[in-house]
This record gives sequence, structure tokens and C-alpha cells, in this order.
Amino acid sequence: MNPRDLDGDDLDRWRGFTQDELDVAIRVIERCARASSTSDEVRGEQGAAGEENTSTTAARAHDVDVDAWTHPAQKRLRQAVLPLLERMHGKMFHGMTRREYVAAKMPKRERNRKKMAEKAADRAKLDGTTLRNERLKRLNALQENNGEINARLIPDGVVASASGASLAASASGEADDGEEFNLLRACYVCKSRYRKLHHFYAALCPDCATLNWEKRFQTADMRGKYCVVTGARVKIGYRIALKLLRAGANVIATTRFPIDALKRFESEEDSNSWIGHLQLLAMDLRDLPGLERLCAHLLNTLPRLDVLVNNACQTVRRPPAYYKHLLQAEAQAGFTRPLAGANSRCDFLPGADMEPSPSALSDWRQGDKFKEAGWMAPSAAMSQLQLIASDADESNEHFPEGALDVNGQQVDLRKKNSWTMKLGEIETPELLEVLAVNAAAPFVLNGKLRPLMAKTVAMDKEAGIEHAAAFIINVSAMEGQFARAKTVHHVHTNMAKSALNMMTATSSKDLASEGIYTNSVDTGWINDENPLEKASRLAKEQGFQTPIDEEDAAARVLAPVFEGYAESPETWPPVFGKFLKDYRETLW
Repeated sequence: MNPRDLDGDDLDRWRGFTQDELDVAIRVIERCARASSTSDEVRGEQGAAGEENTSTTAARAHDVDVDAWTHPAQKRLRQAVLPLLERMHGKMFHGMTRREYVAAKMPKRERNRKKMAEKAADRAKLDGTTLRNERLKRLNALQENNGEINARLIPDGVVASASGASLAASASGEADDGEEFNLLRACYVCKSRYRKLHHFYAALCPDCATLNWEKRFQTADMRGKYCVVTGARVKIGYRIALKLLRAGANVIATTRFPIDALKRFESEEDSNSWIGHLQLLAMDLRDLPGLERLCAHLLNTLPRLDVLVNNACQTVRRPPAYYKHLLQAEAQAGFTRPLAGANSRCDFLPGADMEPSPSALSDWRQGDKFKEAGWMAPSAAMSQLQLIASDADESNEHFPEGALDVNGQQVDLRKKNSWTMKLGEIETPELLEVLAVNAAAPFVLNGKLRPLMAKTVAMDKEAGIEHAAAFIINVSAMEGQFARAKTVHHVHTNMAKSALNMMTATSSKDLASEGIYTNSVDTGWINDENPLEKASRLAKEQGFQTPIDEEDAAARVLAPVFEGYAESPETWPPVFGKFLKDYRETLW
């Protein structure tokens, strides 16, 4: 039994004395304490009064019984209390006198104040780096224009001013300003401790920052080459397509929303120099029969295929309401057959010129907003399919109308999403979507387009090209790595990326025999996938930003390609059958 629960006789037996005895002991100790306190007070007065008042103060000391504690008769009491005093003393002042404790504590407080000041100074230096600073500026501008909702947004996205054509000549990097952090930091890439601050990256040590900055601008002569990039409308896929276009390649980019993608590409300052090499294909990779039609279309229309980047990925599932703001533009584009004008850059699969089925269109035509809009790509209409119960929710509570983030994407205010779900919380349709987009679609593309890629290598060899090669990049993630510890969340995403990696490990040697070099590549940490409420809290309270951006991710993905197509490749044959992270081989 817990002694705290005892009372009455039970308590007396446990502690060995009665309540009356305790009361007497307390009165004795209180009397001695008052006497001791009075004695100290009188001694203080006596010291201040001088010799002429000595007799008076001595008499007062006698009157108040100043020896009640120090009298020899109380020696046994003092001895009995001593262990208790030592115990209390040890608890209160860690074994020191109060004066010693205060003296020792003062430097610690000063150290803490200094450390807090150093942390604040380091935070300011962090936010002064180009990557973080540009993100913060863009976020602040967005918040000023849109108020309360966007106050919950986070500073992320690409820093285009350090990735586009305007800085293409900066491949050697810029000189660091020589600033150093007050406190050691751990490098995001190599985990080593460092102080020296890079002008662009806040979370990388000098060596890793130099490498990443140089790789950010890596390129190769891709003129005459044909590349397929899936999921190229936004973020990493968009930056991959841009880098290939700026390198001179012809890019066939798939997306569910070709009109929105076209607007984004055309908005680039240097688009006039490469837009003629871009072709957009409307495709929803959940539609595997449609994907096979796409492959047949490419086999019949492309003269060659040098690079296939399986970038499209579903990590966080978004319901139909998330995409609704895109439908108006997709429909108003007024596609006709044959496509003409600017829309000639957008194409659809053979057979897709038929009206999409009512199930694919869902109910998008029923709203007044879309009744007169015209025809849209089946891939865009399929975004409105209601596959799970929550898809029927069309309220603005979680997807407020007109609220876009720094990437021009719909703001998602849900408090729970796929990233935070556990086994048993994920609906079966979502599992199948993730497996289709992340693993099955790359499987179909790699297999069906293999003959065209092998033919391309053979043609180059016949033409006397010394280092003839084609490349497949399966864009993966650390979620698919068995060697890394896992949380209990997003098990379906982990499964899909592991399957993608297994395809690379299994098929790469066979493909290499035909000159097709295949690798899985981790993009690095460029997104906080947590629900916005949590991500926003981390950004505000801890100043969190991802350590790299989409341009760095695209550079990682294309590094094996650009290295393989360099004028004088450092290694031949190129690396294949590997899982690459931060430009180096990593464990499966």
C-alpha cells in the first residue's frame, strides 16, 4: 500500500510516532527557530550600535532567550536534526551554501543568455542566405495580399533567381561572404559539424554546399535528343523539364492539366528560346490502359527516345475539390481536332478525341461555372472522380476558393492527410492509386518504351557515336529505402517506392546490355508534407525550411544523364543499377 494513502492509527504505526508527539516536536523546533532568528537580529543591532549601547542590547538578548537553540541542553536536538538539515541543504543548493550556489549559478545564467543571443544571431544569418531569404520574401508578399488564410502558409518552393537562364553562367559558384555561425551545425548531407556559412545554402557544410551549388548548374549538350518526363506541371517535374529544354532537348511532358502546365512554361523569361521543343501530353497515370495507349502513341510518333524520367508521384492524396480551380482554364482552352495555335503544344492519346465517359467527367459539367466552358482533357476531368467518401465534400472549409500557395497550388487546410495516416486509415482506392502512379506506371513505361530506347542507342552506334547511351531515371525517395528506420506513417507510399527501387535493382543489368542505363534517384528533402497546420507551426516556432529546393532536386535527378552525355564522360559505361542520394550511391 502507498504510505500516502495511510491515515489515523495506520499512519502512526507506519511512521513510529503519534500526531500529538509530532505537534510537540513542531512546537520545540518553531521555538528554537524564533530564538535563533531573534539572536541574529540582536547581534546585528549590537554591531551597528557601537560600544555605548552594548549593555542595553545585551540585556535585550537575555530577555528574549537567545540561547534556546544553542544552549548545551539542546545538543541532542541539534544532533537529531542534523541529518535532516543536510538532506534539505543538498536538495536546495546542490550541496553548497546559498551564497556559493548563487555565485555558481550566475555564470550559468550568463552562459544561457549568451547562448540565446548566439542562437538569435545564427537564426538571422540563416535567414540571410539566398534560399531562405527569397522564400521568406515570396511568402510575405503572398500573406500581404491574401491575409488570414495565407498567414498559415510556409516558406518553401524554388528560388528561380538562382536556377534559371539568368544565372546559367554561374556554375562555378559565387564567393562566400566568410560569415560563420556562433554555434556548430550539422550538415544536412554528410552530417559533419560546421560553422562557415554558404551564401545560398543554410543547412550544408562548405564542401557539400560547393558541390550542390556546382551541380545546380550542371548541364550537357542535349540538342537532337528526345526526353519523356512524367508529372511535369509543377515542382520537381517542372524543373526537370526546364533543365532539359534549356540544354537543347526535345521534351515530351505528361500532366493531367496541360493548359495550366503550358501557362507555367510560357511564363519563363527565356521560353521563346526553347518552347518549340516542348510537347505536353494529357495523361492521368492512374489510367493504366490509357498509359499503354500513350506508349503506343510515342512508339509511332517519336523518331528516338534518349531519356525517360519517371518523376510523377502521388504522396499526399488530394480530393477533387483541390483541383477544381484548374478546370475552368482547362475547359475554356476550347480544344479542337486538329489542335491549332498555342494549344498545338498539347496533345491527347489516340481515342481520346471521343467524349470522356460520364463517370470520368464526374459532375464537373453540372455546375454553372463549367456549363459553357467546352471540352477538356479526360485527364483533367478524371481529377473529379469520387473514389472515397470524403471526395464528395465540395465545401470551401478545407480548400478556400482563390487561396493559392507560393507554388500556385490550392491551399489545403485539412488537419490530417496521407502523410500522417497509419495502416488501417488509408482507403483501398488510395493504396491502388499510389501503387499505380509510383510503381505500375514506371513499370509500363520502362517496358513498353524499351524498344525505342534500344533502337536509339543502336542508331547512334551506327552513326559512329563513341558513347552511345540512353537513360532511365526512376525518381525515388528515402521512404523506399529498407536500410533506413521507418515511422508508422504513410506505409502505402513506402511500399510503392520500395517496389520502384526493386524494379531498378532487378532490370538495370538487362537494360544496360542494350545501352540503356537505369538508376533510382532520391530527390532530397524539398517539401514538408505534414498538414499545413503542423507545417506552419514548425516554420514559425523553429524557423524550419527544407534544406534544398526543387532545382536542387532536379539537378540530382538529371546528374546521371548530364554526366553520361558529357563531351568526355569521367566513367564509362555510366553508373547503373544504383540508388543515388545527394549525388552518391546509397543503400537500398
